[in-house]
Amino acid sequence: MLLTTMVGLSVCGSQVSCANPLFVVVPPSIDVDSLETVEVPENHTTYLSCPVTGTPEPSIIWYRDDVPLFDSAHHHRVRQLDGARRLELRQVRRGDDDVVYKCQADNVAGQTVKRFTLKVLGMSRFLSLCFYFAKYRGGRVCVSVRSHMSTRQS
Repeated sequence: MLLTTMVGLSVCGSQVSCANPLFVVVPPSIDVDSLETVEVPENHTTYLSCPVTGTPEPSIIWYRDDVPLFDSAHHHRVRQLDGARRLELRQVRRGDDDVVYKCQADNVAGQTVKRFTLKVLGMSRFLSLCFYFAKYRGGRVCVSVRSHMSTRQS
């Protein structure tokens, strides 16, 4: 539901014309699911997107487990892009980055939030198999299989 609030000022007296400046404010809105699960292999980079709209332009604050991200000790592997609408997380680590990230957008008309559950997958292993087919006169087909191996022991 989109709620629009109008704030206006009408200056009319005995004059023939009136001045009616009108300011329209629209609460922040994110046109995607409010909860997203993101899976990324360990030691890789991932991006979280917060496509927010609103009038006036909403300010965006990123949180890591409900603590402002840039107030935490983890900000050295993080960078805001596109006016804070995207968050780059570099060299993610299992156990350390398996947390909830939150994008909070605010303006004078309201606030909205989008949450991301980050799941860091174990070391990736690739297995390539090549099959040779005489039927295709020496042609070959290669298949790559990727499995995520857990480095944790239960």
